[in-house]
Amino acid sequence: MYRQVLISIVIPMYNAEKYIGQMITSIIKQTYENWELIIIDDGSSDRSYEVCKLFDDQRIIIVSQENQGQMVARINGIAQAHGEYTLVVDADDYLETNCLEKIADAVNENRPDMVFFEYYSFFDGKRNRQECHFSDLPEIYSQDTIINYIIKHWNHQLWNKAIKTELLKRGSKEAIKEKVKINGDYALVMPVMCYVNSIKVLDDMLYNYRVANSSISHTYSFQQITDTDYISSNIVDLMKKHGLLTKEIMDNIYIANLHMILLIANQLVTSNTMSRSMFAELKKLNIYKESAEYERIEYIGIRNWILSKIYRNNMYLLLPMAKKIIKNYS
Repeated sequence: MYRQVLISIVIPMYNAEKYIGQMITSIIKQTYENWELIIIDDGSSDRSYEVCKLFDDQRIIIVSQENQGQMVARINGIAQAHGEYTLVVDADDYLETNCLEKIADAVNENRPDMVFFEYYSFFDGKRNRQECHFSDLPEIYSQDTIINYIIKHWNHQLWNKAIKTELLKRGSKEAIKEKVKINGDYALVMPVMCYVNSIKVLDDMLYNYRVANSSISHTYSFQQITDTDYISSNIVDLMKKHGLLTKEIMDNIYIANLHMILLIANQLVTSNTMSRSMFAELKKLNIYKESAEYERIEYIGIRNWILSKIYRNNMYLLLPMAKKIIKNYS
């Protein structure tokens, strides 16, 4: 018998007046109607709240709080979810009209702990299908297989995963509460994965992720490097706590951390904002400090291998050469 499962949707919102209406409209137009929408206004200073109030639907709940950052807004929204499954989305994106119906169908089929689905990214009016590498998953998913897949393929977005609310609430209680400038999804998804044992993979394109102008010309900072290393260190501790830290998982955490740190460091170099003091601070970071053995061509590619040697050995005078390498081999 088909069950009309209640699906909660949580939106952390901060100064999103330009796009929040499109996201809410995409939810109201869903072909599946048994949902609740929880919007956490994280101290917006624009008209975001007023835009939300224009939608007269009893399934929509709007909560205002002082600005505490996206992580706390998400966790507060999750705490108020009543649905059997919860989807946490971004205020500036939107859903395909059959998104919730497909999730409900998957839930009725085999009650997985989590439902994965594909998505589009779009920028300047153009949509592109994003490859989630689901084909890399074996037919039988063990917990460590799922964790390794998420880390290895950087598929740690929250918004393309519908998760059992009970598990999402348990995991979110173990997530960091501090404001972080990058990888907030990673910091929340991984604690949740400590409780997820089964998944359902959908090949359907159900979500539209907006690549904003601010993401294209992003202002990178050294704080993002320290945040990345801090989050990775926290994830290692979580995996240990839950008895899940296999060698493969640890290797993938360290390699992913290297990739993310090198990505930001390379941007700082090309923008001429990588200082000598940053070089010194880089060597003090916990996970980065322990990851030298993973700086191998087969893990990070020859370009990043060369750059990693410059960064790790404090060869500040070679930054002009590093900049040329980044420019010529991007």
